[in-house]
Amino acid sequence: MAKMSENSVKLLTYLQENAGTKMTADEVAANTGIAKATITGAFTAFVKKGLGVREEAQVPGNVEVSFLTVTDEGKTVDTAEMSENAQ
Repeated sequence: MAKMSENSVKLLTYLQENAGTKMTADEVAANTGIAKATITGAFTAFVKKGLGVREEAQVPGNVEVSFLTVTDEGKTVDTAEMSENAQ
């Protein structure tokens, strides 16, 4: 698998550490300090690689949201090896 940007590694690591927790891009942004637009782009790449899925849901107030979830394959990625800064 190709190397990932620092933000992608940080995002995937965060999702791995919080697997099973339903989180929106806004929540992930607030907890990681990564811009929401960056999260959206990186997560789209994860979906294409089979590392993540978006789960659409209705929340109170009849608002539709997307939860970002890491897949079983995404849980197994060694993010330390994926970093562009890794030797």
